[in-house]
Amino acid sequence: MRFSVQHPLNIIMIWMLLMFASCFSPSSSALLSFGSRLKCGTNNETSQRFVRSVDKVMGALSKLIAAQGWGTFSDVDPPFTVFGLGQCYQHVNGKGCKLCFNTAKEELRRCVPATSGRIFLDWCFQRFDNYMFYNEGVDAKYDHLICGSPAGVYQQEFQRELDQVIRKVTNTALENNGYAAKAAKGGVTTVYALAQCWRAIDLETCSECLRHAASGLRKCAPGAEGKAMFSGCYMRYSTHRFFGPEAETEDNKGFSPWVIIRLASAGVACAVLGAIGTYISYKRFSKKKGLDDIPATRNNTSLNYMYGTLEKATDHFDESRKLGQGGAGTVFKGILPDGKVVAVKRLFFNTRQWVDQFFNEVNLISGIQHKNLLRTQ
Repeated sequence: MRFSVQHPLNIIMIWMLLMFASCFSPSSSALLSFGSRLKCGTNNETSQRFVRSVDKVMGALSKLIAAQGWGTFSDVDPPFTVFGLGQCYQHVNGKGCKLCFNTAKEELRRCVPATSGRIFLDWCFQRFDNYMFYNEGVDAKYDHLICGSPAGVYQQEFQRELDQVIRKVTNTALENNGYAAKAAKGGVTTVYALAQCWRAIDLETCSECLRHAASGLRKCAPGAEGKAMFSGCYMRYSTHRFFGPEAETEDNKGFSPWVIIRLASAGVACAVLGAIGTYISYKRFSKKKGLDDIPATRNNTSLNYMYGTLEKATDHFDESRKLGQGGAGTVFKGILPDGKVVAVKRLFFNTRQWVDQFFNEVNLISGIQHKNLLRTQ
């Protein structure tokens, strides 16, 4: 019996392909790696109706995850209500997301009959509970921090690099819909970091969660890696790359929807305050400068007529009644209700300065008698 032996080069190429494929298609056991955490609640419910509700929620979340990478779902079956949330981290999609979520669901199912449970894996998160927790950011009872073995580098320099990358990943996540992946290069070693808030929480809750996570991870130095697994977010750093280059986020040069909403709200508030301030200033100016404060010199004359009387006397200041025009106003012929013919001057301006000048002119004319001047009475 003869055996054929393949060329050694073929064997080496096959081996390399298998190794390459294993890097991008991890098994479910590989997902249960450093820092993976399953936490079950302390209260139990043995009713089969509750168990069915949990299964229903997990099944619905599977469909949502497959369609959009995250989701929330609740099932109400009095007296039981089960709320569920699941999410793959933003840099994970397709088969990787599906594999992670199925693994998380299988592990989380072990928590039943507990009324709550949560699991963090390297690529995804899943939770169920008997109350609506979707906008929950931190929970001292369940939030967890884990630090790895020392990195074996100069601690002070490593601490600076760690602080830098954690600060950058936190700020970028808050400007990028709750996700960021960054690398701090050029120091004693490269430090990679990732931050992910759950899509169900708002910006304020995300900020609170990331702030607590960042504070905890800074204390992990000189550990080569660390994970913060909180109710509303997940943050991780490592001296080994754990996400692809395509997952790394650039510094956001634009504005995220969260930032746009805040800027728009601030703009509206400024516009309203500006309008109120303009109105108040206008009223004050009008009171000081306008016709509301006509000088006392008008009381020296007997020419006190209502505006409506003068308007009717001049046929609403009709052009046919126009007698002439000067630098300050136009003079119209008017006929008062008693038949008296008068000259009515309508000013171009309504500032106090022009009103002062007008009444000075009236007072001056009223003191002069001449056959070519119409007397003021």
